[in-house]
Amino acid sequence: MDTRDILTRVSQLPIKQWSYKSQDPSIEHIGPMAQDFWNSFHVGDDSLSISTIDPAGIALAAIQELAKQVNALKEENQSLRTQVQTLMAATQKSSIEQSGR
Repeated sequence: MDTRDILTRVSQLPIKQWSYKSQDPSIEHIGPMAQDFWNSFHVGDDSLSISTIDPAGIALAAIQELAKQVNALKEENQSLRTQVQTLMAATQKSSIEQSGR
């Protein structure tokens, strides 16, 4: 399972506000249309409904991918901070040496 691909598909999935025809129009729901969900993931029985389990599994896979990306960005951020500190120290040292001449 490619969690990066799942995250991409989740981010492109249209999310809408809607009401069931059988309910009072004042009762609203938020989520993807079954056809859009089916076209994006091809899971479940058909394109007419969304099971209760599939969105949870897809959401968890997307969350796992987000966690991987956040961790990678944290590592990159720490590396860049270290580089900046090293460069600032070298610049400060060079500035002190030049002012002492």
